[in-house]
Amino acid sequence: MQVILYTRPSCVLCTELRRDLAEFQATLGFTLVERNIEEDADDLARFALLIPVLEIDGGPLRYPPHHWDELDAALRAAHRAEAPA
Repeated sequence: MQVILYTRPSCVLCTELRRDLAEFQATLGFTLVERNIEEDADDLARFALLIPVLEIDGGPLRYPPHHWDELDAALRAAHRAEAPA
């Protein structure tokens, strides 16, 4: 499972979400990819005022606010969907 975190330097909310994701990552073992929106003009245009934005395993984008219980449910659902039957 892959989780993409759209972020930018000096973003306090991004730092907090990154810390939360690290806790989930230890349990669920997903790959976390961070994309600095300032390094991609398209990302910057799309997300300039919306970060941190999450994409969980190719699913719909998740915009702030990010609540722990909702994040937990979304990550666990994606993890279950990926598990072999």
